[in-house]
Amino acid sequence: MDRDNASTLAMPQSKAISAACIVYLLWHTDSYGDEKLIGVYATRSDASLAIERVKDKPGFSEGGEFEIAEYELNKDHWVDGFVRHEGFSLPKWLRPRNPSQ
Repeated sequence: MDRDNASTLAMPQSKAISAACIVYLLWHTDSYGDEKLIGVYATRSDASLAIERVKDKPGFSEGGEFEIAEYELNKDHWVDGFVRHEGFSLPKWLRPRNPSQ
């Protein structure tokens, strides 16, 4: 591979995209608080149609909530690091405060 091709391959493709690219994540949270990512869709309408396809399936039909979350591609969404607390990863901004601080 020559240098010109190597530098072209190393350049992130996102630099060529000027508009934000949005996708829609469909989540289900059951009565125990367990979250499941059902899928990622190109439009909110596609995600809504997915709810219709799964809402009568075992587990989903037993309750809980569906959520469609808008998500921008090529963007860092968790930028502050994380801490472990009681077995869970928490965003740094959500970590429990030490009362002595």
